[in-house]
Amino acid sequence: MLLFVLGTSIVAQGFGNVHGTISYDPFVYTQHPLGTVWGDPLPDAPALAARGKFMVGVRTLQLLNPNQIDVLNTLTSDSTIVYDRPLTVEVWYPAVLEPGQVQLTVYTDFLGRADKPATLRAYTFAGRATRDAHPNVADGPYPLVVVSHGYPGSRYLLAYLCENLASEGYVVVSIDHTDSIYLDVASFVSTVVNRSLDQKFVAREILNMPIWKDLCDPHNVGIIGYSMGAFGALRTLGAGL
Repeated sequence: MLLFVLGTSIVAQGFGNVHGTISYDPFVYTQHPLGTVWGDPLPDAPALAARGKFMVGVRTLQLLNPNQIDVLNTLTSDSTIVYDRPLTVEVWYPAVLEPGQVQLTVYTDFLGRADKPATLRAYTFAGRATRDAHPNVADGPYPLVVVSHGYPGSRYLLAYLCENLASEGYVVVSIDHTDSIYLDVASFVSTVVNRSLDQKFVAREILNMPIWKDLCDPHNVGIIGYSMGAFGALRTLGAGL
């Protein structure tokens, strides 16, 4: 089943462990109290925004989609140029923590945009997930959700939502769309051409990778798209231009 959402905003809270009680605080609230991490619940958070029962792992993957049209170079050429299109993705997933591991990581993102260099600034923010934690295979397989940002954007744009979904029992893969991120803004034509192609490739690649194929349910795949990500989701669903 394939789904799309035009825009989503929820908040998350994390407690509990699907495998029983952990003898320490995996959310390290003593160092990072509730409300100090992006995605922590706000006072007016709805009941269904509470974090789920699973611990959350996160990993960064570098993917290559072979033999794709190099839109930027083709625009200035008399012939079609192809290349292996690089895509960085972030994967959040239900995890099992080792003793002492905590639900805390640091993400690096950017403000501004590369085509206006004076505006570009790096910044970091904390998230409640464990970097490279062991996947929780025992309770899988889980639905796969592809997250697709706007133009420009980044794979961390909806990190709080990705963490929350993983805590509820989803594998969530968020794409840095090449030529369309804050650090790499290029011609809008590339975004129009590649957005749906990126979404389809990433979903297929994750479902075929040894680490993830046993963790994901290939019959239960969805898309969350924001702005141009929603455009891509509509195209992926078969909508015409």
